[in-house]
Amino acid sequence: MKSIRLAIVGDIHGYWNKYDVNILQEMIQPNHTIFVGDFQNEDTNFISNLQNTMNEHNLPFTCILGNHDAWATTIDSVKHITTRIPPYDVNKVNNIQKSLEILSTNHVGFSHKNISTLNLSIIGGRPCSWGGPEWSNNFFGAPAMFYKNIFDINSFQESANIITNEINTSKYKNKIMIGHNGPTGLGTERNAIVGQDFSETGGDFGDPDFEIAIVNAAKHSNHHIPLCLFGHMHHLIKPLKHKDEIWHGDQGDGNRIMCMKKDNIVYVVSIIYIYRSIDRL
Repeated sequence: MKSIRLAIVGDIHGYWNKYDVNILQEMIQPNHTIFVGDFQNEDTNFISNLQNTMNEHNLPFTCILGNHDAWATTIDSVKHITTRIPPYDVNKVNNIQKSLEILSTNHVGFSHKNISTLNLSIIGGRPCSWGGPEWSNNFFGAPAMFYKNIFDINSFQESANIITNEINTSKYKNKIMIGHNGPTGLGTERNAIVGQDFSETGGDFGDPDFEIAIVNAAKHSNHHIPLCLFGHMHHLIKPLKHKDEIWHGDQGDGNRIMCMKKDNIVYVVSIIYIYRSIDRL
């Protein structure tokens, strides 16, 4: 595989302007940019403006949407939740559909993109992931209902089957996997690359379907997956005294592991620095 330069942009949560574009264009000069989700809270105007800016500056990119990019629609999926979890905005319910239309082939959640100039295929995992090993019991069942309503998906296995099919039907042997959240199987410590830091005992907060698809792909010699990229995680490990609270402090219980290698695949998380809201790799 020839050397290429990628820019990986983590959960930006609305923090994106002309200076960021200048950094990409003048300093990093990537062959391709990858956004791993959480652009803003289901804000289609923000997504449209970002895409237009990238196109105007001739900066090709691929992305996958995060849980915040479908926040209102997800929360609204379960009608018995009487208190809408911030940043819920009723005016943004179902904006996820418009976001998918705007991004079109730049979005690879449950899809893939073949890039002939790089001899590379980019395959997306499950979009809008909240993370964790629970399908039906996660966040009052809202994510499960969201996937049923929007993607007609009812289990991790069904999701894994779709991702596996996208890997198998992508064109190039060299493939990069991207997700909003990372796969399971990368550690259970609180500071693990996809570790559960809001529990005293830690835990694996990865996506089981993402791991299943990657493991399936690794069995075939016609797939070469050197890299898996994702976001969603925080840089600072959440202090246990705040484990049951929303925490935005700048002093945590240490730092999260950002990069690791397992079975010849390098896993990189483009993490959120809580006190800066954005991290760029």
